Amino acid sequence: MSDPAIYGTEEPMAALRRVAVGPLSFLWGQEALRQIRWHGVEVVRALAWPIRDESWGTWPVTVEEEQLDAGAGFAGRLRFTVAEGALRCLLEVRAEAGGRLTARLTMDPGATPFRTNRAGFTVLHPIRGVAGADLTVTHSDGTQEQTGFPALISPDQPVMDIAGLRHSLGVWRSTSPLAVRSSRWRTSATGPTPLSRPIACRWSIPSSTRWRRR
Repeated sequence: MSDPAIYGTEEPMAALRRVAVGPLSFLWGQEALRQIRWHGVEVVRALAWPIRDESWGTWPVTVEEEQLDAGAGFAGRLRFTVAEGALRCLLEVRAEAGGRLTARLTMDPGATPFRTNRAGFTVLHPIRGVAGADLTVTHSDGTQEQTGFPALISPDQPVMDIAGLRHSLGVWRSTSPLAVRSSRWRTSATGPTPLSRPIACRWSIPSSTRWRRR
């Protein structure tokens, strides 16, 4: 049982498995990848894949298949459903010792449109070394914007239309954007958007040849 004073719920914490592929490491779980680190430096706090309902609640997942292969690299495969099978999802994660980490999520609503306020990847950044740091944003049309992470929690979304992010973390500097190729759905004036066809989302961290010491 979890401590509700810390976690806000008494539900037990999900089991996590530590994965290390060379200097790249993270915690694997059925709801997120957590504490993604490169040479011990936290690059991403969490990469999650919540499926929201029409009221912004998060659908609990039913896992149908989980395969983990920690050979020369790492390959993880998670097949799950939400809403009693109304949406079928397949998550595929690959990690290489060179530092490349790729996640792909395919969501299939079948014959009946699935109504959701948001579906796809959610990326949480660490605070230390990131808050207030310079940030280069690549937009979907290929243009780049020079901005920065908020120094304090922002009530508004500081960056829009993200296709890639480039910034520094500790002694490491990303010399190419962390790639984001994903689709997600938000509420609009007409309410939740129906997902009526299979959609694939992709997110990746570049290889170590693109991470350099500052």
